[in-house]
Amino acid sequence: MTLLLTLISAIAVTIAYRYSEKAKVLRFRILCYLFWGASIMWTVDEIFVLMEEKSNYPVAFMENVGDDALLGICVIVLAFAIWGVMLFFKKPMMQKQA
Repeated sequence: MTLLLTLISAIAVTIAYRYSEKAKVLRFRILCYLFWGASIMWTVDEIFVLMEEKSNYPVAFMENVGDDALLGICVIVLAFAIWGVMLFFKKPMMQKQA
């Protein structure tokens, strides 16, 4: 569930960054790095869990859905908090006028 939430966030932020000029001004690139990094981390984690618990994986997954969802939400909130702090110190990039 954590992987799913971070992947959805990564895809949404990447689409916003690619197609919105305001997202580029607000430094969404930082959010892209944070969410894609978290997605890669959770993917590696899931691969290792699958390798360790081959036969017991579906049962273990269903037992931890609530905890994983809460962890995923916490990761998303933390990423936005880091982005907000970085925006506070770096300020949004303003377009240079020709």
